Amino acid sequence: MKKLPTILMLVARIAIGAYLVYLAYDMFGDLSGDGNLKYAFMAIAVVFAVFGVGAVVLGIKDMATGNYAGGAKDTQEDENVAKEEEI
Repeated sequence: MKKLPTILMLVARIAIGAYLVYLAYDMFGDLSGDGNLKYAFMAIAVVFAVFGVGAVVLGIKDMATGNYAGGAKDTQEDENVAKEEEI
């Protein structure tokens, strides 16, 4: 059985993802310079944006579908009750 994250962890994931998106946006705004350094910062900004958007989208999806500890998809409590009834 896969252990589900808590609601606090989902909120933290969304906040961290939003911060990565903010950093990527800020890095694109400050792309001054020349040569390889400019392209390196652009590549890092794209990576930050991809991971940030992914964290935000997956966090919101998990919150909306109840895929967290105590949420609609948490079946661990039901399994514990069934095991106690067997004993």
